[in-house]
Amino acid sequence: MIMLDWQETLLDYLGSSNEDDQIIKFISEIILPELSKLEEIVWLEVGPGPGTKTKQIVQSIRKSKTTHLRQLCMVEPSLTWREFQTTHCPDLVKVGELLDLTFEDYVHGYSEVTRFHPNFITCIHVLYESELIDKFISYLKRCEHGQSSLVSCIIVESEQSDFYKLRKQLKELGIVKPVQAVREIRRVLAMNEIRAVEKEIDGQSFRLQDGEQGLDWLLQFLIGCESNKYLSLPIDIKNEGKSIIDKFIARKNSRTLDVPDTSFMISIGCL
Repeated sequence: MIMLDWQETLLDYLGSSNEDDQIIKFISEIILPELSKLEEIVWLEVGPGPGTKTKQIVQSIRKSKTTHLRQLCMVEPSLTWREFQTTHCPDLVKVGELLDLTFEDYVHGYSEVTRFHPNFITCIHVLYESELIDKFISYLKRCEHGQSSLVSCIIVESEQSDFYKLRKQLKELGIVKPVQAVREIRRVLAMNEIRAVEKEIDGQSFRLQDGEQGLDWLLQFLIGCESNKYLSLPIDIKNEGKSIIDKFIARKNSRTLDVPDTSFMISIGCL
């Protein structure tokens, strides 16, 4: 059995799904019209990962006739992803500054020292921990009081996603829990009195490869763990997990999973 690191499973997923295309389409149709109200864009990307989406968003902004990208700052604490971007997305690294920082380090260090004040902030498939959700939305609240205009886009996994539904079933095995990020983001936004436009990003799908290896791959991906941790799981737990996945797929009569996302767009001071 050939097991993969977490980053490799994510790259496999992106290569077998239409997630990048659908999210870029959504941002181009829904978010960029809001950005056109800004004369120039100072963009903070929190957790760009491999940079595949960031690169395409940059291209979309450059096609705009109403605004331009003045500055891009990417906060990425993962060495693996920084090295991946440097190797596979060199043009993106030339366009923007890629920082070896956690979001908290950025807020309490870089942004204060450099006085970097973004008016466009994206956070795509990053806000899955309650503590980080609190910190990110608290940062938006401070931005609301500190500048005249700001557009922010948060994207997380929808609770209508087959991934979310599978995690709910796998929860009984004690190896994974469903991420209720949508509900937590709603709660924290309301607590901070920040209004957001919530939309589903539909049409996203993922084709699971045939064979037993595909079930191992998907179970590891859903757990979100490295290969050594996955291999250390009891064999009966892994077999039960794969059985749950296999039955779920059989009920769909297809090895294609529906994986929609939920977006939150916050527009502050944009007329």
